[in-house]
Amino acid sequence: MGTSAGHRGNRLTPHLRLHLLVAHGEPSMREGLAGIFRRAGYDVDEAGDFDEALVVLDKDNVGALVVSYKLPPDGCLALLDACQSPPPTVVLNGHAENVAAVAAHPTVRSVLTRPFPLQTPYDAVAKATRPGRTGEGATQPKGKADG
Repeated sequence: MGTSAGHRGNRLTPHLRLHLLVAHGEPSMREGLAGIFRRAGYDVDEAGDFDEALVVLDKDNVGALVVSYKLPPDGCLALLDACQSPPPTVVLNGHAENVAAVAAHPTVRSVLTRPFPLQTPYDAVAKATRPGRTGEGATQPKGKADG
């Protein structure tokens, strides 16, 4: 599902070509985020719930996960615990719920609480998947919502 490297004249670096899973229960958020990552050159799969996400995570070589805290039915922590080998993870948290508990998971690199600029998840994935990156704890960027 990759896209060409010609978007807005930017050249893609090899780390941007990794396989990304966007797992979110709200179709508009999931599709919007997936579109942003595809335009940046990522190979993106989408999942609307726990079962769909687990199939992709356990079957495919996913390099990073962007997941909603409230992924139906049991949330992102249940997904991460059920996954055989969870990738570096960016959690989207709409209401600043349980940030410390989510941030404590060893694969969570960032917990993004709304509102945040649309660029923020992209930046968080790029940072989380840098070569040599280890679990240094999560961050909670603050920002104003776009539009």
